[in-house]
This record gives sequence, C-alpha cells and structure tokens, in this order.
Amino acid sequence: MSVLGRKRGPTRARRMACLAVLGTLLSIVLLAGRAQARDVIRGVDFVHPLQFSTEDQNAKLSELQSLGVHVIRFGMYVQDEDKNVDFIKRAYAHKISTVLILHGLYATGAPVRPFRPKEFPGMWSGPPLSYLDPVRSAQYFQELIGKLEAGGVMLAGLELEFVTSVRRLAALLTRHEITVIDNAVWTCSKSGKK
Repeated sequence: MSVLGRKRGPTRARRMACLAVLGTLLSIVLLAGRAQARDVIRGVDFVHPLQFSTEDQNAKLSELQSLGVHVIRFGMYVQDEDKNVDFIKRAYAHKISTVLILHGLYATGAPVRPFRPKEFPGMWSGPPLSYLDPVRSAQYFQELIGKLEAGGVMLAGLELEFVTSVRRLAALLTRHEITVIDNAVWTCSKSGKK
C-alpha cells in the first residue's frame, strides 16, 4: 500500500494498453513476414522428366503451377535435346522457367573413367575433363539456347556440370552473362539475376 492507500503496480487500463501495443507489434512482424514470403520464388528439382509420358509431364507441370512453383531445375544430355526443348517450352507455357543443367561434349573416343563407389561415392563414370572439347561444347550450348530463344523461351539459369577453368568456353558464349561459382558451377542468365 502506498501512502495514498492504493496498490502499486499497473492498473487494468495500463495492462490493456501494453497488450494492445504488443498485439500491434506482433501484427506488424507477421504481416511483414507474409509480404516477404510473396517475393520468394519457389522452385523444385524435376528429376529426369523424360522418364514420364508427355501426359504425365503436363499433369505434373499443371500441379506445380497450381502450387506456385515458378522454376524447375533438371539436367539433360545432347541425345535427348529435342524432347527436352519440347519439355522446357511446355513448362514455359505453364509460366515455369527452367534452370537447365548441361554437360560438356568430349572428344570422340575419349576414355571413360569407371564408377568407383567405394573410393569416390559422389563421382559417376565419365570421361576425364582433359578430354572436354570446349569448342564443340560452346557450339552445342549456343545452338540449344538459340532454339529456346527462337521459341520465345528464356531460361532462368544454366548450369554447366563439370569442374574446369575453361575460359575459352566463356569467351565463346559472349551473348550471355557467365559467372563462376566456387570454380565448380557456371551459371548463365540473360536477365542478370543470379
């Protein structure tokens, strides 16, 4: 009891005012989080899309579009180029861009390094990088990107799957911005977004 006969501490009105301030602050924090979440680009890895029928691919693309996915990422090889270009165009029609993983082209008759899962579990079989043909690879990449651009498709990104410092390849792809990330992955984006 104080000198005037009242209890010390917050009154009911004061407690309500504090709760109102806390509620307002909490609302601001939650609404700010939702605003930022709208700016997030959703993307998924679409592993080996050619293993599915065209109908199944289209159904999956429709499902991804309805879930708000705007970017898919998958790898392709030169022997499936036409089927993959068709898939990328259909994805683009669903408002889904592609981050495409490409593999370099190697010299004819290049030896193949065997798959040795015990010693190197993350390294698949394939030719040694010393047999990579940067001129053929650059031509292939330019032709592929040309086909996509002719169809009105712009890739979200391009990953070249090999670890190398082939600067000549970068010089041959002058129409696109190329960045080396950790000396392992090259990304390519005409829009300049990374």
